[in-house]
Amino acid sequence: MFPQTLDIEGCTERPKKEYIQSRLQGRTYRLASGVRLVEGEQHCFLLRTYPLKAARLAESFASILRRLENEGPQSPESLVALLPSVDETSLDHFLYRLEKMGFLESSGLALHQPLPTVSVVIPVRNRPADIKRCLESLLKVEYPTEKLEIVVVDDASEDETADVVTHFPVILERMSERQGASACRNRGERHAKGLILLFLDSDCVVDSKWLLEIVSVFGDPQVGAAGGLVDSYDDNGPLNRYEKVKSPLHVEIRCTDSSLRSRFFYVPSCNFAVRRDLFLKLGGFNEDLDVGEDVDFCWRIMDSNRSIEFRPSARVLHRHRNQLVPFCLRRFEYGTSEPLLQALHPERRKTFALMPAAVCFWLLLSVAFLAAPMASILAAGTVLGDTLTRRRSARDLGIRISVTLTLLAVFRSYLSFVYRVCSFISRYYLIVATFLAPAFPVAAAAIWLAHVGVGVVEFSLRKPQINLLYFLGLFSLEQISYQSGVWCGCFKQKFFLPVFPRLSVYGSRRKVPAPGSPKRGSQ
Repeated sequence: MFPQTLDIEGCTERPKKEYIQSRLQGRTYRLASGVRLVEGEQHCFLLRTYPLKAARLAESFASILRRLENEGPQSPESLVALLPSVDETSLDHFLYRLEKMGFLESSGLALHQPLPTVSVVIPVRNRPADIKRCLESLLKVEYPTEKLEIVVVDDASEDETADVVTHFPVILERMSERQGASACRNRGERHAKGLILLFLDSDCVVDSKWLLEIVSVFGDPQVGAAGGLVDSYDDNGPLNRYEKVKSPLHVEIRCTDSSLRSRFFYVPSCNFAVRRDLFLKLGGFNEDLDVGEDVDFCWRIMDSNRSIEFRPSARVLHRHRNQLVPFCLRRFEYGTSEPLLQALHPERRKTFALMPAAVCFWLLLSVAFLAAPMASILAAGTVLGDTLTRRRSARDLGIRISVTLTLLAVFRSYLSFVYRVCSFISRYYLIVATFLAPAFPVAAAAIWLAHVGVGVVEFSLRKPQINLLYFLGLFSLEQISYQSGVWCGCFKQKFFLPVFPRLSVYGSRRKVPAPGSPKRGSQ
């Protein structure tokens, strides 16, 4: 229903601290594309047309957004005069919150002084060339030298990896026996002195401003951890180009945080920062997990009532597996972790939300296509009724939205629902469909058709630099590999909730809170 509401409230010497401060530029904000300010009957609203969202603004904050609309990009410093009772830091936090909700866009960087001490912890095993590239890039980051240390934990490498590390000004810890990345990260913390622990994989290369970007989020005391974009180091060949847009490490494309996402939100540990005191309080990474340890740790952080930020500007380049067999094996390993993680976190049982109006529409449309054409009239009536209901909900809040805009939003929500259904089938049931094809050929064909449809949508949204057939082939290999791991894990754990989610009904309208701070509505 519209709207639903949510509270907003080779080593180069590192640059000197003075140089860092002279290079810093304050953040500026502007309205995001497709967002406009709407004057309602009693309140002012930010309205985003795609997807359709609305944020109700207190009058004092509305004046800030009017200036952004009329005069273009503004910094918190230039806007704070409009709100004498609010300081620049609080205003920046408010605007950044709107950015994470998709209403604003920003450029530049805002840091809270003094900068914290940071310890970068890197586990490595048998990767001499990779760790050399990684450390060379770290020595070029823009951060005060006296506030940055690098700790490398060698996981019993059998080649010259440790010798390569000794040529760099870092702390090196050598494990006598192979214990895995989680154990190495936990061991690295014991040698770290920074207030912020930043975990990086040895096959990553960082941007020069990467550290400043990811550290900047810790100006908010509620933030317990943060992650950044994991981009592809290589883009040669179909598999590298596929991984660039479809890697499981490529989790987001814009700023967000855990409070705005589902309870399954996480950021990967190959580009992950956390407050050291929180890391110690939670006991670090679970060393019993070979994969999924970052998911488990992020969920525990969220359960401790601390938030996790994702900032895509804190970018690293990652060397993905660019051969088919390692690619499939890794996806299989990721799949095996899902039942185990669900068992470790039973309160995060997977739930599939049903939209009553969308279910009714698609059922009626199917009946009309297969047997009774007159059912299409009822399907059209469902769309019309849903459209009028959503418009009435918007008017209750004082927002006037055209019938056309609301109708488009209704159709998008119905298409989104059927896409989610097909995505779930593609993610978990291709193997089942293949095995059952001799007995149920029509059902198997329908499942594979749904899978292909999902692949085509993914191709159109992600725009990989490969042709559609290559993409669909790799997409199919990924899905089959992952769900093979899931089903194997389910049988091993004797725990099948990941493939049989709980059903819930989506669309109940929430009570609209009193105005004061911005509120969000979406559909």
